Formats: sequence, structure tokens, C-alpha cells
Amino acid sequence: MNKIAIARCMAILLSAVFSAVSAAPSGHPTAAIASVADDSKLIMLHGNTRPEATAANDQGAVADTMPLEHVQLQLKRTPEREAALQQYIADLHNPKSSSYHQWLSPSQFATHYGVDGEDVAAVSSWLIAKGFRIDGVAPTGLTLEFSGTAGLVKSAFHTDIHHLNVNGATHYANMRDPMIPAAWRRPWWG
Repeated sequence: MNKIAIARCMAILLSAVFSAVSAAPSGHPTAAIASVADDSKLIMLHGNTRPEATAANDQGAVADTMPLEHVQLQLKRTPEREAALQQYIADLHNPKSSSYHQWLSPSQFATHYGVDGEDVAAVSSWLIAKGFRIDGVAPTGLTLEFSGTAGLVKSAFHTDIHHLNVNGATHYANMRDPMIPAAWRRPWWG
């Protein structure tokens, strides 16, 4: 390879690096859980009960010993990170933006638009302290997967799990919205 070809390759490489750096999103998630969980002060997570969980479909509570495997707990981004993500998405599709078609790797996406690791650790620690097993955490921290029993769910989230008969099919679900420590009251909790 001659010197001109090497110089061109270097120019292309530097241009690609500069584009990636200039297109990189700014900011990172910050911790949103400011205090230790206090189970004597709870708030309800409204909108987290299936519409099928009605008295007409109710077939009674499941046994407390019923295993519940791979339950998913969904978190949300802070409003600031959500706004930054929406702007970044708009910029990805704007030909005049330096971020136009500058896609992020999954790890870059998690770094900039996930949930802060301290918050994931706080929620995970709380679940473990309640007796659950953590099965996995999405790279973004937005989803925690855990397992335990219906009795643990009743104790930790203050909601009963019942058998339901919906159009002849058997299901089970929580019968009212779950509750979490008020210290975690943030608009980002899913």
C-alpha cells in the first residue's frame, strides 16, 4: 500500500471516529432512588392489574407455595433520560443532524439510556431481602427477572395472586395493583 492510500485510509478512519464521537449521545442515567426502602411507607403502582382480574373471573387465591418463575419487573427511564432518548431518535432520522444514522451498539445504548446501576442494585437487593431469586437483569437495567412464590409476592408487593377463568381458559394474576416502598416514588417506576 502506498503513502497516498495509507493517508486516505487514515483520513477515512479519523472521519469515522470523529463522526462516532460527535454523534454520541450526551449524558448518562443517574440514580433516582434516594433513600432506603421502608416497608412501613408504601405506594400503589396504579395500572398494574390485568383487566381480566375481576370478581366474575376469580376462582380463588393460589397457594402461597405456588412457584412463580421468571416474573418480570419493568422499570422506566427517568424523564430526563427519556427526553434525551427521544431527541436522539429524532436526530438519528434527521439528515441535518451529526447523529444522522449514527446507530449505537447495545452496550452504548444501555450506557446512555438505561437505568442507573445503583437503582438496579437497590431494587435487586430489596427483592433478595424479600426472599426472591434474581434470574437476570436486562443490559439496560429496564427489566429485572426474578422468581419466588405467590406468598413472597403477597408479602413483598401486598397483592394476592388468584386463579382466573377467562373464556374457559385458566390463568393466574394479581387481583389488585402492587405496592412498593414510597422511597422509590419516582415517575420512572413502571
